[in-house]
Amino acid sequence: MWVHSLGTAPLAVLGKLPEKLGLKDGLAAVVRQLAERLECEATGDQADRLLVAAYVLTGLRLKSPDEVRQLFQGALIAMRESVTFQAILEEGREEGREEGRVEELDRTILRLGRRRFGEADQATRQQIQAMRDIERLEDLTERLLIVSSWDELMA
Repeated sequence: MWVHSLGTAPLAVLGKLPEKLGLKDGLAAVVRQLAERLECEATGDQADRLLVAAYVLTGLRLKSPDEVRQLFQGALIAMRESVTFQAILEEGREEGREEGRVEELDRTILRLGRRRFGEADQATRQQIQAMRDIERLEDLTERLLIVSSWDELMA
């Protein structure tokens, strides 16, 4: 079942699973064997990096982040120290901050626009809420000061 190179061991989560086991149970067996092998054969830092790789690759087979976390729960403590895992977490935090900023700008434009021009029609609300570009939304916020209607704002 195992490949010879330790560096390719995380790929085991993408391979054929033990027979007569469902997806989750099969992956759990593979993850257990992988963790045991890494504990015996890899250095601490190398083991952490390989576990992170297996963790990320497991996400290609399971659609629920909670299921992936559950499979790796014993290894998560060590993985949290990995720079790769930290980079993945930081990227998620950054995306969350950006999404929060977009939503804040959407609400601001609609609120201030309502005070200046009255309630926005459904099409205008949808157009504003569909925008994901922070710079564009910031520009619209500033344009609220100089335009005289929703149509002029959105032009």
